[in-house]
Amino acid sequence: MNSKIDEEVTAEISRRVRELKAIRDEKEELEELEEIQKGELIELFKIHGLNSYEGAGIQVNLVETKLVNRLDTKKLKENAPDLYQRYLISSEQREHLRFKKIGE
Repeated sequence: MNSKIDEEVTAEISRRVRELKAIRDEKEELEELEEIQKGELIELFKIHGLNSYEGAGIQVNLVETKLVNRLDTKKLKENAPDLYQRYLISSEQREHLRFKKIGE
């Protein structure tokens, strides 16, 4: 392979990875801000005895904490592998990129 092409491809990949990292960092910051806003909104709903609000082009409903039951598939697989296999459903995972933050 031509080393100039390799350098060009490497530079393009590097540029795109940097851009994507900047987007992911901004998204992470926005998600943190979103969680803060949600928490403050929940407090306002509770203080004022509200269950819903509609305005600013959005409807917001307060969903109370509730007990949720789920199946512990790890224990099922350990204790009843035949039953686990019988009800196991396979699906194809779409091709994607995996990211991991490294030292900053």
